[in-house]
This record gives sequence, structure tokens and C-alpha cells, in this order.
Amino acid sequence: MKCKATVKINHEVVRKIQDAALRAMELTAEAVLSDIVARQVVPKDVDTLEKSGHVEEIKQGVYAVIYNTSYARRWYFNLPTTDKNGKHYRPATFQKTQNSNAQDHWFDYYLDGEGKDWVIKTFADLWKEEAGGLIK
Repeated sequence: MKCKATVKINHEVVRKIQDAALRAMELTAEAVLSDIVARQVVPKDVDTLEKSGHVEEIKQGVYAVIYNTSYARRWYFNLPTTDKNGKHYRPATFQKTQNSNAQDHWFDYYLDGEGKDWVIKTFADLWKEEAGGLIK
């Protein structure tokens, strides 16, 4: 028994699904930024670090959440350091008055477990929504 099939790819639909994936990726990065704020994990005194957080596309379809202050890296990694003037800094103990869950490495939650699952589900839901019914 032989079977012959002809497949016709609807390139317009494929393009719409691809465009939806790119838009969903950007929206997922924005959702991560919003979730970080809602989880109150960024060290906060006068709000400068938290407010500097934004999403940037670093290449097509690849987004980064960036905190743009002179001390963002220091607070994130929270290691003992010495600045160019020779001043020594010990790891910080973050105050909890503004953000009750303030901590270093505030992105680590999204690398595995519950946080990673949340990112994957958020992307999938946004992709379906952006695709306008093309993805079930």
C-alpha cells in the first residue's frame, strides 16, 4: 500500500506565529520585571535601583532585564570589593523597611523550580494570546 501526501505550508500563518513568539518574549521579560517589583526582592532605600529596572532587546528575540545604576552590580552579587580609590566594601545586609524581601541575586528565583516554571507558563500563555487563536 502506498500513500502520497502533499503538504502546503501557509507561510503567512507561520510568520504570524513567529511574530507572536517574538512579541511574547518581550512581554515575558516585562512580566519578569513586574514580578520582581511585586516580590519586593530588589534592595531599596530611595527607590533609585528598583526604578532603574527596564527591559532591553539585546538581539532579535533576546531580552534582558537591566538595572542601570552605578551600584546595581555590587548589590546584585554582594561580594566584598575594593573601589578604584582603595575603599573596601563588605557584603551588605539589606534593610527590609522598603522591600520586605530585599536580597542579592534577585534573578536566581527564575533559574529553576517554581520561578522557572512561572516564566515558561507566562511565555506560553502570552504566545497563545499574541497568536490570536493560531495556537491552541
